[in-house]
Amino acid sequence: MGREYPGVTIRGNAIQVSFTSKNHRYRELIRCGRSPTKADLKLAWQVRCAVLRDIDLGRFKYLEHFPNGRNAMKFEPLGKIQHIEDALWLWIKSNQRSWAHSTTRDYISLIKTHLIPNFGHLKMSQLERRHIQDWIDSQTVSAKRINNALTPLRMIFKEAFLDGHINDNIMARIKNLKIKTREAKPFSTDEIAAILTQLSGQERDVIELCFFTGLRTSELIALTWDDVDFPNQRINVTKAKVRGRLKEPKTSAGRRQVELCERSQHLLLSMRNPVNYSDNLFIDPKSGVGWASDQPLRKRVWIPALKRAGVTYREPYQMRHTYASQMLSSGKNPLWVAMQLGHSDWGMIRKIYGRWIPRSQKP
Repeated sequence: MGREYPGVTIRGNAIQVSFTSKNHRYRELIRCGRSPTKADLKLAWQVRCAVLRDIDLGRFKYLEHFPNGRNAMKFEPLGKIQHIEDALWLWIKSNQRSWAHSTTRDYISLIKTHLIPNFGHLKMSQLERRHIQDWIDSQTVSAKRINNALTPLRMIFKEAFLDGHINDNIMARIKNLKIKTREAKPFSTDEIAAILTQLSGQERDVIELCFFTGLRTSELIALTWDDVDFPNQRINVTKAKVRGRLKEPKTSAGRRQVELCERSQHLLLSMRNPVNYSDNLFIDPKSGVGWASDQPLRKRVWIPALKRAGVTYREPYQMRHTYASQMLSSGKNPLWVAMQLGHSDWGMIRKIYGRWIPRSQKP
């Protein structure tokens, strides 16, 4: 295989890519997490070909090809970073070890899609407020996505300013756009019954538990039976599954113990079948293992069920709103509801669900 794909070599569960630039030989590892296959070798060889092509064209950016590479800092030290594109890749390189995989992936996507095409060619000293404002005015994406896209730009300018590499932090004068709060449109009791009637087996179980616990779908599909505390009638929420990977809650309040209502208790007890036992509470019938993410659940289970039930479409997150509004309407303490949902205080509860809080519960 070495002759077929020159410059790439298997090293345990990784593939070493070697190349020469400016009379220096560099070796970087591409980790596979398992024994590399021929297909992995081909992909690594294609990476090497792209590197060599960029070197020949004089546009090679080490951080772009190997953001976690061991030689990246030698190749482009911070003091020499001038262009926004280079600073963005260095920021990714410096921080990705402390981020969840999904966070790194999202930032890289935003950088490639929005920032580099519009600002990457500029030196940091050349960026002006009008550049940012013109870009914002031209966008058709949501305010939240615009704010998210500006985050890497804010961070590199803040760090460069604090380190004395630039004299002015232009991004400090760019305000985030206002984001509309996601409106709560809870399902009625009749709508819940109509939806559940269209489902059976585990597909019904996962949707029903979502309605009656208030968990996010990403938290629900990450549950294992170890997370269910039957004696104390609660679920321990310690993780979520996003894009096939488990991630910890973003806040300490998100790591919580959710009390089970009587209906959710009975449901979990009926699901605990030793014949079909699995570590995961919920199994994707298509793959035979736990759900990789909540998107297949939405596409294959949620959307068809609402269509068959004749219920106006709302996103799965509205199941969480349904739970919260029902608990508040029944007289539950708003702070208790906040803790159930993973909020540190009941400010968001008051803001989103205020009309469902009885007068007696309001301060």
